[in-house]
Amino acid sequence: MAWSLTTAPIVISQLQAGEQGLLIAAVDANSKAVAVLGSVPAAAGGIQEAAGDLAAVLPQGLHAVGSYLSNSSSSSAWKPAAANTPAVAAANTSSSATWSIAGQQVTAAEAAAAAAAAGVDDAGLNIAAGFIPLRCHLDVQLSVQYAATPSTASSSGTAAANGNAGSSPPPAAAIQAAVQQLQQELLTSQVVFVTEPGVAAAAEGQQQASPLLIHSSSKGTVQDALNINSSSSSSSSSSNPCVSLLPLQSSSSSSRDKPTAPMFEFEPCQQQQQNSSVTLSLDVLAYAPSSMQLSEVPAALLLPGLRGQLATMQALLQQQSAQGQQLTPLRACHFLPPGLGFPVTVCYPLLHQSLESTELKLLPRRQQLHTLLGLPSNVPMLRFANALEWSSGGGSSIAAGVPRSLRLRNVHEGLPAPGIGGQLYLVDGAYEYYHYMQDKFNDAGWGCAYRSLQTIVSWFRLQKYTAKPVPGHRQIQEVLVALKDKEASFIGSSNWIGAIELSYILDEYLGVTSKVLTVNRGSEIPANARALAQHFASQGTPIMIGGGVLAYTLLGVAFNEDIGEAAFLILDPHYTGGEDLKKIWQGTWVGWKQLGDSAAAGGPLFVKDAFYNFLCPQRPSTV
Repeated sequence: MAWSLTTAPIVISQLQAGEQGLLIAAVDANSKAVAVLGSVPAAAGGIQEAAGDLAAVLPQGLHAVGSYLSNSSSSSAWKPAAANTPAVAAANTSSSATWSIAGQQVTAAEAAAAAAAAGVDDAGLNIAAGFIPLRCHLDVQLSVQYAATPSTASSSGTAAANGNAGSSPPPAAAIQAAVQQLQQELLTSQVVFVTEPGVAAAAEGQQQASPLLIHSSSKGTVQDALNINSSSSSSSSSSNPCVSLLPLQSSSSSSRDKPTAPMFEFEPCQQQQQNSSVTLSLDVLAYAPSSMQLSEVPAALLLPGLRGQLATMQALLQQQSAQGQQLTPLRACHFLPPGLGFPVTVCYPLLHQSLESTELKLLPRRQQLHTLLGLPSNVPMLRFANALEWSSGGGSSIAAGVPRSLRLRNVHEGLPAPGIGGQLYLVDGAYEYYHYMQDKFNDAGWGCAYRSLQTIVSWFRLQKYTAKPVPGHRQIQEVLVALKDKEASFIGSSNWIGAIELSYILDEYLGVTSKVLTVNRGSEIPANARALAQHFASQGTPIMIGGGVLAYTLLGVAFNEDIGEAAFLILDPHYTGGEDLKKIWQGTWVGWKQLGDSAAAGGPLFVKDAFYNFLCPQRPSTV
């Protein structure tokens, strides 16, 4: 049987001339089908090392199937980067080329690419044609028992009941023994997996699907049993990007008598023993070939995935112990960075109660992963807040519990471009529209700069640079007082603030630096359009316009160098109505404006003889 190859469109665009790296694909060995989802770059001589590192973060069923080395003369020609590394042909490879797929030499004709068929569902999880994503998650409590050190034993007697507090960290051997015991109790061949409510497709005419048990005796193929069309770009549930499963321990795997009522067991620890317990949030993704027998899924995908994740977490716990740290909870998170083409799974420790502190501590690990995956070095893509969220079940993002704001987002999208021609330079990323009278707080007449600041902070939140909440007026005032920029009487007042105060707050609250562009006269603002356009091209953050008479938020610049004309995309915080996009557009509370145009609230937008400060927040160079 010849191998069939499906290549996602993103793969062809990713492979640039003069580069080399690895191709990531879902592989169905039985049907000899390969679905290439994406690629990652790899340095010269580092193909094998990169493949090993990738194996730790790829979902079950995804593999680094081959390497590529682009031809410097043509970005459409590819060849193996190393003789011992299999390569997969791109869709437009010449028919005379030979390739190795899964260790077997094939011709390009045998590996001819099918139509581009990588779909993306509502939740953003790539689904390869012929494969069905499965997700298995559970939280387990790992209990580690180990001998007490002389100091802790003498001070506390038997410390078994004291948890982690005041005890020395357990040794590596004790952690390994606890993980092995957990695997023996939970991840046996007798374990049964059950679909969560609503994720198995309902039979025709039913409102709700019945849970489906998946075990070694299950009948039918994955596609037939789950009643999912694997060639579709969406899963059986619009709220879940894949079939979600929970493991159940089969009662037949236990030699003890089956309990007839809820029960607990008490077993005293030996003297001079300590106990350390920690929560492990396991969460495994697997790409199951739709033709795979359902009975093969546990042994082929789910159990290896859970065991591998436990091994990863064991190594992290042993690392904590070696550094003299108490054991901290671990969580597996799934990410789908834009442009990558396939998801990755990373296990993170929850080091602090403060999410900000944890993210800061994990920066070196994220930098390593960004380098491995070829991700940008200044855009957060692997923070807790970036993790894929799920509609139900455990293992969701730690930041998913924050309620979504009811404020409008990206209110400029859909506006027609200004009539001056030229090039548009726009804010890069999502933001929320903050304006007067929101949250039943009357700040009309004095809070415009506060609202502009809130819009800017929302941009940093939505780009995942911070998990801190958008500050309210009083908190903003408290920061300025703490910095000794204002007197204590400023708190609770209705006093204005300007661009300089906003720069202090962004620096203190978010650690964000800013540049200030000062324009001495409003009539000179168009002459600074090129500098403002450069800010949006390089930084992409919203700009606060202060000075003059009123404060605004600048979302973009249109600049026509040929005729010297400029227009400015103004987001006006003086709006006092409800979250009605049609009303906002009709009132030009967001819109393209030029010098001489009126503000939405009346009067000139830019007063010709007034000075203006343009506060330009700088994008942090961090992940």
